[in-house]
Amino acid sequence: MFQRASSRMCFNARNRIGRLRRELRRLRSCAGFTLTELIVIIVMAGILVATVGVKYTPIAASVNLRIAIDQVAGDLRFLQTRTMATMAYTTGTYTNTASFPMGANTYYLGGLVKNLPSGVTVQSGLTVTFNSLGEYSAITNGTLTLNSGGSLGSIQIYATSGAVVEAY
Repeated sequence: MFQRASSRMCFNARNRIGRLRRELRRLRSCAGFTLTELIVIIVMAGILVATVGVKYTPIAASVNLRIAIDQVAGDLRFLQTRTMATMAYTTGTYTNTASFPMGANTYYLGGLVKNLPSGVTVQSGLTVTFNSLGEYSAITNGTLTLNSGGSLGSIQIYATSGAVVEAY
């Protein structure tokens, strides 16, 4: 009788161990991805990113051009406002001129050197001077043209009013 009880006990323990092993195998089979699957997914994602990156490169140039036009127009408006506000109170130390050398990636704004975004250059040079009333000092309207990867954008400065208008 003692032997039967021990064999029954052993049989139950083997069943339990067998069930546990089957359960572990089932859990291992759905535990995650294999290394091969992960490598294939990473390679496919890289190909997709490379394809999309090449397709949208011209968009980056036009975005840089828009950023540059907005930056320069804002700087010109700031220079005009600063000229009107400070001309009565300053002497010869203040400069109310913005200079845009042709082909450069930098420009000079009231004595400060400013950088254009990468890939953007000045297509047609221009020097802008405002008087104490904020008027553009030239007789005719001024046009500043910027170039980014073959795309052109311009900023128009009106002679009478000194208004600065962007054109994309």
